[in-house]
Amino acid sequence: MKRFLCFAVAVMLFAACSKDALDEQQGIQNIVDETPATLTVGFEDDETRIQLNSAQKTVWTNGDLVSVFYLSDANQQWQYTGETGARTAKLTRVNAGNATTATTGVVVVYPYNENYYLNTRTLNVKASLPATQTYLKDSYGLDSNIMISQSEYNNISLKNVCGWLKLQLTGAGEQIKSITVRGNNGEQVAGELYINSADATATLSSEAGDAGEDEGENATGGAGGNLVFEDTVLTEVTLNCLDSSSPTEKGVALGAEATAFYIALPPQTFTKGITVEITDTTNFTMTQSTDKEVVIERNHIKPMTAFKFVNPNTPTLPTPANNEIWYTATAKVEPYYTNEFGATYVSNVWDRETGKGVITFEGDVTKIGYYAFYGYKTDCNKLTSVTIPDSVKTIGESAFYYCKSLTSVTIPDSVTTIGERAFSDCTSLTSVTIPDSVTTIGNYAFAGCKSLKEFKGKFAADGGRCLIVDGVLNTFALGCGATQYTIPDSVTTIGNSAFSNCTSLTSVTIPDSVTTIGEDAFYYCESLKSVTIPDSVTTIGQFAFYECTSLTSVTIPDSVTTIGKCAFYDCSSLTSVTIGDGVTEIGGAAFQKCNSLTSVTIGDGVTTIGWEAFAACTNLTSVTIGDSVTTIEEAAFVACTNLTSVTIPDSVKTIGEDAFLNCNSLKTVYCKRTTPPTGGIGMFGNNAAGRKIYVPASDNDSIIKAYKAKQYWSNYKNYIFEE
Repeated sequence: MKRFLCFAVAVMLFAACSKDALDEQQGIQNIVDETPATLTVGFEDDETRIQLNSAQKTVWTNGDLVSVFYLSDANQQWQYTGETGARTAKLTRVNAGNATTATTGVVVVYPYNENYYLNTRTLNVKASLPATQTYLKDSYGLDSNIMISQSEYNNISLKNVCGWLKLQLTGAGEQIKSITVRGNNGEQVAGELYINSADATATLSSEAGDAGEDEGENATGGAGGNLVFEDTVLTEVTLNCLDSSSPTEKGVALGAEATAFYIALPPQTFTKGITVEITDTTNFTMTQSTDKEVVIERNHIKPMTAFKFVNPNTPTLPTPANNEIWYTATAKVEPYYTNEFGATYVSNVWDRETGKGVITFEGDVTKIGYYAFYGYKTDCNKLTSVTIPDSVKTIGESAFYYCKSLTSVTIPDSVTTIGERAFSDCTSLTSVTIPDSVTTIGNYAFAGCKSLKEFKGKFAADGGRCLIVDGVLNTFALGCGATQYTIPDSVTTIGNSAFSNCTSLTSVTIPDSVTTIGEDAFYYCESLKSVTIPDSVTTIGQFAFYECTSLTSVTIPDSVTTIGKCAFYDCSSLTSVTIGDGVTEIGGAAFQKCNSLTSVTIGDGVTTIGWEAFAACTNLTSVTIGDSVTTIEEAAFVACTNLTSVTIPDSVKTIGEDAFLNCNSLKTVYCKRTTPPTGGIGMFGNNAAGRKIYVPASDNDSIIKAYKAKQYWSNYKNYIFEE
């Protein structure tokens, strides 16, 4: 009987324990089952996000899968279904996974992998970086890019775990099959790693071990065990460059312009450098190695110097003879000026079927000169590509100006100078490689090239988004799609037309290193809303912010001495302007047609308000003119129809013709000078009815009499009164 009772008690205790376990398991399953229908997930912000794809942004692709750990260790599969290109995605659950342990918060990992494992105590994730990655033009293979986030159910923002090695290869038509990278000290470059879900920092299994306990008194969370399994530590990673959709499995073709290859690597320092093996589709392998330290940082690109892939068995691509220029076009193209090549023009043969043409000269071509292929209203705008012979040293002023169909140009290593406007308004040009031989690039050389996404070669800076020549930001790549941009600290001058027609740019940060904002620098940047001009700037060139129609306010610091003509012309959203005391001249039409402008404060340093400087600022109601102004030029405030009162300080010696013409709300003018300034015809024409012009009082009325007798002032003698 006692035995039976003991057995019965044991059975009851076991049943109770089993019930507790089942209840706990059921509770965990309830958590899984009660997850929301969707999760909203985005990416790191613009300042830290790696930007590689064709839109220069990290975006969602239809069908993307992620692993989600929602309040448990269940590795759930969630999917994005929607338009490719979204910055923020709503994900829906595909598979709930199996949970054994509850946790807090949400951990999201991209891409989905059924073998990802969450340590519920530390919220670290055990993941694996693949040893084979996939090439993607101008980007990285998305499945190789591990991203992670830890969140309290909302504001889920994925962070990049890896950094990227950027290899740049040139060649002669070879097709690259694969690229293999390894550290020279046997470092881990792929395989198992442990990721802190809060800050996306990774610990390699080769450093931490992978046999740690998961729970309990001696828990290591899978990061800190004593054993390392060889199959979890991979010391080389291969980028597969074959196009599997092609029947012949074509590789990535190399040419004279460098092609970029991005390989995701776990952040670390390769103290003895790296070795790269490049294999083409003929199975020839070229090895390139460096013993210099290479540092891979999370969320950063490490660019390597471009080098040429040389397969001795590759046939040499044909190049023009020194007396020839090769081109492709949609019609036969005759040079605009045939005497601008340094040699006598002989013939031009073009094949309609292939679109290929050859222009032949009597001697070596030494230059592509002044307006040589000028494309405006000529057949030169039918050019699609040009190959320049090795004998050319100079590409002259406007040489290819307005060749709007030109998509490709090969500039040989012999060229030393690219002249002003050489490729201006070549609106189809997407990429340009500047050879090392070039020493000078003229103003506006690539202005208006709205499809230009990147520069390569010499002077290319900031990931190819701009050309910086001796401290001058010569050109910004308008086609890169940037909406916000911080100018590098190495820039001292924003060159003429550097950002001209960059219609996507909404804000720009100018560093303290910049002293000059050149002519047309931000011409017609119609989306630009915000710009801060630092105290280092001394000059704002003419047309600098012309028709920046979204710009709302601007403060000109005391360091600026000159505001060029038309600098802020037709900035129609500009509501307020403060002009620093260092400015001595406001150029003609500087703020003309800023018809949202309501108030202007002109600093005490200004001596001249230029012609039409504030013309047609139809909402201007308040103007403060500094005590140093000596000249108000013609039509300076013409048609400021809401201006009601103005005080002209005693420093003003000259008021130009039509200076306040058609200011038909202007009722009161205070002129402080005791000697009448030199006036101009129509200076107060068509002001408000009953307006009054006040001048200083004097004991014998000598001042008011002088005003009424002065040329052009006499036209308003019935409206002049003592103050």
